[in-house]
Amino acid sequence: MKSKSEKKIAFFGSSHFSSIILESLSEEFNIQFVVIKNIKSDISTVSNKLSLRTILFDTLDPENIKEVDFCIVASFGAIIGRNFLNSNKFLNVHPSLLPKFRGATPIQSAIISGSKKTGVSIIKMNEKMDEGDILSQISIDMGDNINYLELEEKLANSSIKPLTYSINNFESIIPVKQDSSKATYCYISDFAREKIKINWNSNSDYIDRLVRSAYPAWCYFGESIVNIKSVSLTNRKSDKVGYIDSLNKDLLISSKDFFVKIEEIQKEGGRYITGREFKNGLSNSAILKFD
Repeated sequence: MKSKSEKKIAFFGSSHFSSIILESLSEEFNIQFVVIKNIKSDISTVSNKLSLRTILFDTLDPENIKEVDFCIVASFGAIIGRNFLNSNKFLNVHPSLLPKFRGATPIQSAIISGSKKTGVSIIKMNEKMDEGDILSQISIDMGDNINYLELEEKLANSSIKPLTYSINNFESIIPVKQDSSKATYCYISDFAREKIKINWNSNSDYIDRLVRSAYPAWCYFGESIVNIKSVSLTNRKSDKVGYIDSLNKDLLISSKDFFVKIEEIQKEGGRYITGREFKNGLSNSAILKFD
């Protein structure tokens, strides 16, 4: 069995992204405790599976922080106050190439912006949002059709090497200040419910990016809400926006420029089915348009 580092770690996380990191980090370091916001969360499930001690953030005492050598924060989603930040070495795992995409939705924003590359930045935390000095970065190619879940997992797994390096070499690393003049920002409100509704009067490539980043996006079909989790692009030109192509066995919907093929769709409350299955169920339907 591989021996662990003697460095003691406190881990702050809440999401699937942070859960992946915690599981890998626990193989390298001695995780003293995991700070969670909610006992019903991805990170709590993984922490319990690993038999790790958990502490609710609302009950965390600065004295707890003195038990460890490093505090690692990954997708925690809560403000960590000065009283904690000043008491130990806090490192943040941020899934973007800072200073690009500072904020809460860097994974979604990388997809919807059409970026070809993104990455992970390990930074020394300060009181400002994602503005800490950079200890290490790693860049990854996104590929053409990656969705939110796939990119989240890819970035989480890619973060382990630079994070481990930053912990083990902390004293010898010369931190690099971020150039705030090049910063861009992203917020939870960028992907609020009303923002991820599909506007079929958009170009097909934007609709594709929206679906992959929101995972799923949604729209109306008649009076019903449908969730769309996967689409593919076609070279079939369209004219009437939002209409179903009646000449194709697959479910093709017209956008501003080309028809979009629906791969996975769900009526609200139902299960995901293929676009073709959805269309086959419309044989007696008078509804031909998505809004």
